[in-house]
Amino acid sequence: MPRPEPASGSLSVVARAEHSRTGCPPPPPPPPPRTDQQQRALQRLPAYLCALHHKGVYCKALHLGQILVQADGSFALIDIHSSKFRARPISVNHRISHFFNTLRYAEDRASLTRYGLARFFGDYLQGCQLGEKHQAKLLSKLRNSSSFPELEQALGDL
Repeated sequence: MPRPEPASGSLSVVARAEHSRTGCPPPPPPPPPRTDQQQRALQRLPAYLCALHHKGVYCKALHLGQILVQADGSFALIDIHSSKFRARPISVNHRISHFFNTLRYAEDRASLTRYGLARFFGDYLQGCQLGEKHQAKLLSKLRNSSSFPELEQALGDL
């Protein structure tokens, strides 16, 4: 499923990849060069997602193309028509859904893989300060995903 064109300034890699007829994403494309600005943005992304999740923001179709880096370096969400805003932090299941949705796009998966999946999720877990039970559930679901077998190896030490 091709995702919408990323907005200018988004974290998304512009390279496109088509999904197969089965709906399974193809392997990530070869990595394009990353700029220092993109790397710094990816370093801050786990904390931003923690803040969104803690504030109760749940975007059903979240992907990196919907997260803009503004001129001052802060993040902004676009295309939030399907988002829900709750008065409490979102559940672990919704957090898992966010990550699986992002990872289903080959270019997003490639960006996070280049950054380091273990580093990204480690930073996320550290920043969110979830209890041990919730951390274990999130990691178990990510590691045991048949859709993204690379997560099992990448997250093995977390």
